[in-house]
Amino acid sequence: ADKEDYKQCMKRIRDASTYSQLQSKLWLVSEIVNLGINIDRVLLIAGWYANFIVPLLVDELGVKYILNTEIDTDVKNLTYKFNKRYKMRNISEQKCFYECKMHDVMYKPIVTSNFDLVINTSCEHMYPMSRFRKLNGNKDYLYALQSTDDEQWDDHINCVSGPDELAEQAELVDIMYSGTKELNNGMKRFMVIG
Repeated sequence: ADKEDYKQCMKRIRDASTYSQLQSKLWLVSEIVNLGINIDRVLLIAGWYANFIVPLLVDELGVKYILNTEIDTDVKNLTYKFNKRYKMRNISEQKCFYECKMHDVMYKPIVTSNFDLVINTSCEHMYPMSRFRKLNGNKDYLYALQSTDDEQWDDHINCVSGPDELAEQAELVDIMYSGTKELNNGMKRFMVIG
C-alpha cells in the first residue's frame, strides 16, 4: 500500500475507535442486558472493524457466533486483527466464532437465516432496513438499530428525526426499547430494539 492508503486507513481506524463509537456500542449492549434477552447468533450489518461490539457481545451477552457483513474490502483483514481471539475455527476451544464476509446486504439476501439478533449501528449510511427485511423474506428477527439526525456528513444518506422514524423505516411493530442518547462528540443517536 502506498503512503496515502496508509494515512486513510489510519484515519478510519481512529474514527472507528473513538469514545463516541464505544458509547453507542455500550448503550446497545446494556439495553439488551436490561431486556434480559438470550442471544447466541448475531448478524452484524456494516460492523466496520467491529473492534468494540464483538468483545462486548461475547463478554457481556455470551454470544456464540457473530457474522459481520461489510462492503468495505479494506476492513476484512483488520477486523480479524481486532477480533483474533474469536476467529479460530474450532468452536469447542473458544467462547465465540467471529466471521467477516464481504456482502452487500441491501442487494443480496443472507443465506444463513438462523440469527437471534440483527444489529445495524450504521443505519444512516444505507437504505432503510425495510429493504433488508424484504430482501430476506421478512424473517422475524430481533433487530437492534441505531441512526442519527446528523446530516453534515456526505456518507449520511439516510438520517432520521428520531427513534420513531427509525422503527417506522424498518417496519418494526413490536418495539421493546426506543431511546435517544447524546454522545460525547455532540452527535444525537437514536436506537430501537424490536
